[in-house]
Amino acid sequence: MSFLISSLSGVIRSAPRLSALLAVAGAGGLSFILFSGPHGETRDLQKVLIERHPQGMRSCMLLRSGAGIDFREWSNKRFWMQSSPWTTPTAHPFLFHAGPADEAPSDLVTDLTQRGVLERHVVPVTFKTSGATKEAVFYTTSRNNQDFSYTLRQPGRLFDGYIPIATLAYPEQVSKKGEEERDEPLLLHPYLISEVDGVCVGLTLRRIVDIRHPEHDPTGREIITATAVYRSDGPKDWMRTPVFRRMAGTFAGLEAGAEVRHHLIYRKGTDGLTLFAEQPEG
Repeated sequence: MSFLISSLSGVIRSAPRLSALLAVAGAGGLSFILFSGPHGETRDLQKVLIERHPQGMRSCMLLRSGAGIDFREWSNKRFWMQSSPWTTPTAHPFLFHAGPADEAPSDLVTDLTQRGVLERHVVPVTFKTSGATKEAVFYTTSRNNQDFSYTLRQPGRLFDGYIPIATLAYPEQVSKKGEEERDEPLLLHPYLISEVDGVCVGLTLRRIVDIRHPEHDPTGREIITATAVYRSDGPKDWMRTPVFRRMAGTFAGLEAGAEVRHHLIYRKGTDGLTLFAEQPEG
């Protein structure tokens, strides 16, 4: 299985500046080493930036295929799963991959599992018509692991479509007469599912520079532009392996200590200073 990868920063660079600025991945408490410029104003810009990214800034490569939920092998069958920490109605699993257990995972999934980056869980599955049982397998990250970015799914919402992870609400109501079910089983889904959609490198904020005061933006609001200078924390060891490079790609320009610059746009309004947008420069 091959991965079609696109650098998040590359995607943002290719779009018009203002329309793409808000797409930068953020996650985790920003630390800082040195800020330049007028102290009062720089502190204000710093505070707003930290509030926007309370768990830190990251640069992520998007995984356009390979990660996520894939039960196409059972697409024409109605089935439900045994209650587990990843399938109950109160669950919020963080999934790298989920699918039938007898379907071989990708080399990347296998490698990350062997390295302890992912955990493998087996969940029994029951099929409605035949009553036959099989197994599903879930490969999970640690909760909200900042080495990954996620797409948040809410099963049952029309815009998300059908998500084939569910448990049986009333097992006692499922009975058979020949090959037909007397009762349509009621299935309950986890209330949230976070699917991995990217792999990330952390950025540490060093300083804010080039603070400028253009007059107004097109809406008439006063704006301030500046540049945030970050230092890359560098890829983890498992992101440097041959299997990762072959299937996912490389973090070009993000080796440990590399400088990363983001263009910032702040707005001034009656409610104070807000960070309107942020975009990698270059």
